[in-house]
Amino acid sequence: MVAMSSWARPGAECVCIDDAWDMPAFYKVPHRLPMLNELLTVAAVQAKRGEVWLKFSEIPDDQSCDGQRSVDIWYISTSFRPIIKPTVEQDIALFKHHLDQVPAEQ
Repeated sequence: MVAMSSWARPGAECVCIDDAWDMPAFYKVPHRLPMLNELLTVAAVQAKRGEVWLKFSEIPDDQSCDGQRSVDIWYISTSFRPIIKPTVEQDIALFKHHLDQVPAEQ
């Protein structure tokens, strides 16, 4: 059984950290691949072959390779990292030291 990453779920945003795709010859077709530092939205998650695989809203599901057949491409989750958005409290904490330095009114 594969342990799913807590962030790997439909709707989660992530960034591509490794775009060195080693695709089998069958998949070497003109198709859209995730690019380094690209922001993507997870559309689907699947566990297979002992790994967690992802599909993205920004990349078409089926891509034609010769007009007669198409390929269903999934991307390994280890090539992506989640986007973690700070909370309001974390944002305020970044600037709190500036507020603490304001002199009191006389």
